[in-house]
Amino acid sequence: MNKKKILIILLAVLAIAAAVVLILIQTGKLKLEKAKPTPAKVDLPPAPKYTKIDLPTDKLSEVFPKDLIQEKDPVILENFEVKIGNGLQTQYTLKYITKRSVGENFGAYRKYFIKNQWAILNQDQKDDFATIRAAKNYDSIVVVHTINQTNDMQIIDLTFTHFQSEKSTSTTSQKVN
Repeated sequence: MNKKKILIILLAVLAIAAAVVLILIQTGKLKLEKAKPTPAKVDLPPAPKYTKIDLPTDKLSEVFPKDLIQEKDPVILENFEVKIGNGLQTQYTLKYITKRSVGENFGAYRKYFIKNQWAILNQDQKDDFATIRAAKNYDSIVVVHTINQTNDMQIIDLTFTHFQSEKSTSTTSQKVN
């Protein structure tokens, strides 16, 4: 046999085999399954334990750095502290209604951080939203100004986080009595 005849016979056998496979798939007698990836097992450490303590909303907390609150007598919506893990990290959160615009507050807090030698880590300002994050020593502050879309209420959310080294037993901020 010559090479052309062998090639034609081989192509015919392949075509018939492909047709048989297609017929078996269409009739459901042959099912092709995609390989399913095996999910990787990730061992995550347990979430740190925390304790939340609600603080009074009728006065400003003393734990925030002096003059951080840029308004007199704001209406406080939330005021709480969270001790995380073994107490080496404490987060204080204060949320209040502001009478100032996003731009006014952004400028005031930015000026405060620069004047008091806080390192501004990141900042962003839009028409209806602003955020500034700053750090100094073991402390960090995040200021977020938002506008409630339902009632146009301007809200400031201050989060002051203090990290205490294990060797240190005192903090740089004062606790609320």
